[in-house]
Amino acid sequence: MLGNQIEEVCKKVLHGVGSAVACGVIDINKREMRHLSSSPLFQKEKKEVITERMIDFTGGEALKALLETACHQLKIQKKEEDYYKEVQIAFEHNFYFAKTIKEGRVILFLVTQDKTNIGMAWVRLRSIVPTLEFLID
Repeated sequence: MLGNQIEEVCKKVLHGVGSAVACGVIDINKREMRHLSSSPLFQKEKKEVITERMIDFTGGEALKALLETACHQLKIQKKEEDYYKEVQIAFEHNFYFAKTIKEGRVILFLVTQDKTNIGMAWVRLRSIVPTLEFLID
């Protein structure tokens, strides 16, 4: 039942963002995709690869090093519970948006083509956070 509700929420983003290719939810601790809604342009058979790459991209050593550097330069103490909130990357033909929810344990992500309005993509992605926070344990 919850899976269907999560699917509907992700589809809402997928259909609400021009040129959206995929919207999904990844459990970081289990290292698995909990849900993926996608257009025909997105290869679902690559789901495991996308899951690992999104986890590496959003929780990898480069982001951890960036956080540590920023904390050092700003002279603030890095806490164990510090994690990124949002990240975006632009490639030649695609944009990737990722936002953590559930205290950094879950990644909500969106993949779009490069002609997408970046602001609208963020608005749509952020708009489903309260619903997902409620639906995901």
